[in-house]
Amino acid sequence: MSTGSTAVGSDAGRIWRAARVPLAIAFVVVMVGVVTALVRGGEDADALDPQSPAPNGTRALAQILAVEGVSSELLYGFDDALAASPDATVVVSAPATVGAERIADLAASAQRLVLIAPSDEVLTALDAGVVTSGYDRVAPREPGCENRDAGAAQRAVTGGYLFEPDEPEGRVDVCYEGSLVVVNGDVVLLGAGDLLMNRNLGEQGNAALAMRLLGSSESVVWYLPTAGDPALSDGNQSLFALIPNGWKFGAIQLGIAALFLALWRARRLGPVVVEPLPVVVHAAETTEGRARLYRRTSDRAHAADALRAAARARIARALAAPGTDPGVNGDALVDSVAQHARVGSGAVRATLFGPAPQSDGELVQLAEDLDDLEKRIMERHQEGITT
Repeated sequence: MSTGSTAVGSDAGRIWRAARVPLAIAFVVVMVGVVTALVRGGEDADALDPQSPAPNGTRALAQILAVEGVSSELLYGFDDALAASPDATVVVSAPATVGAERIADLAASAQRLVLIAPSDEVLTALDAGVVTSGYDRVAPREPGCENRDAGAAQRAVTGGYLFEPDEPEGRVDVCYEGSLVVVNGDVVLLGAGDLLMNRNLGEQGNAALAMRLLGSSESVVWYLPTAGDPALSDGNQSLFALIPNGWKFGAIQLGIAALFLALWRARRLGPVVVEPLPVVVHAAETTEGRARLYRRTSDRAHAADALRAAARARIARALAAPGTDPGVNGDALVDSVAQHARVGSGAVRATLFGPAPQSDGELVQLAEDLDDLEKRIMERHQEGITT
């Protein structure tokens, strides 16, 4: 009893020693991912918020606009944003979350609509005449266009999604290598919101460009969509679109960490080692298993070959005659069997070297013929020994 308990205890200890390092690594990875997701989720909550002094907020821009007589209003509901949009500049932080049809409604109502990283679906609904062409890091860029606002601001820090016209002669101004597009003067597409944020407003011509893009009306409506907005809960959005970006980033990090952990553990396993198992498999079980396999695949030819080869080998040993070599035509064995069994050589050849059976019945008949022929040989062989 004590021996069994000791064995169980040693096994548990060995398993724990082998698993504690991977478990510790997995725990650390999970905690890092959770903390990262929470931190980034908090940052996302302040993104483009005109009341937030955080690096990704827009309080500095709102204060500059206020000095120029342009008020700022923060709204989280679509219905409120639509009601406040007439004669106002509406900034939408996540157009894909709002949906293409609602964005089109805002464009029709607002004096100017500023979209941050709009999707191709939104661009199509607006008939903007541009499509997404890629993504690039946020960096200083030259205007490279004839737009008056961009020309006045000159060099600015922009980036994110890039856009290009889908028509040879479009009605759009594509500036800053495609990271800023102005459609008909009343719809502004930004590849990313970094241009407007507190951390970048003092760089290059960002402040001048942001002022000119948002200061053309008497008020700016900052519409930051939220998952709790009743107007957006009509089933048109996917669940993925409502997940905060911080949680998505954390999930991606966890996936990458899990992949590296799996690769690391796989390298430690080493090559497969073949070792004999302490199990005895009886010959009868092997024969039955092979027979079932032949039957399942209807492979009568191989089954017949196996029966004939085994019968020829036993008969040849009993008669001390050649014929077990597959390369031999078996004439000597056929003649010897025909002589001892007193059976015609044609019948012997058909039994030992004939064609494959075409049905299960023919296979059973072949097995009986082989057994009968072998019994005849053994009986004659025993008679010869006794006499």
